[in-house]
Amino acid sequence: MEETHVSAKNPTSLGNLLKEIQAGAKRLGMYPPGHPAAEQAAAKALEAMHELLQDGKPVVFAIAENRLLGNGAPLDEKLAETALGKILRDSNISSITFSPAISLQELERFLPILNQKLDDIDFEKELKEADCENISVGKLHYQLVGDDEKVVHADAG
Repeated sequence: MEETHVSAKNPTSLGNLLKEIQAGAKRLGMYPPGHPAAEQAAAKALEAMHELLQDGKPVVFAIAENRLLGNGAPLDEKLAETALGKILRDSNISSITFSPAISLQELERFLPILNQKLDDIDFEKELKEADCENISVGKLHYQLVGDDEKVVHADAG
């Protein structure tokens, strides 16, 4: 079985990043590309992201049992109502990963995707078309497991 290891990040900082992503997406939806307010919104989200990416490891948001996780840690339930939380909860993707190499231009192309109706988009395709190579999605389904629990699969021999 393949395991994904991510570094521990402060849940408060992860929550703040989700809020900045949400605010940036809203502002980019109100202003045309290149507008100073739109650029500032993306820059603020990137600043919050870079704070979490300083250790050189990715930031991963995922859904497990309808619970939003940030790098494996459960986040405040209210954060599941952010644009990114809704996409993870209501689409066919289960995680989104931001690589430490993400750029401002890439984030500016990503944020408007969050403003689209879920019924109308193939999120993975949108990321590819927007040339967001440092943002990836996963389709594995996660389950919450406590420290003293063991994951057992039917195919484990």
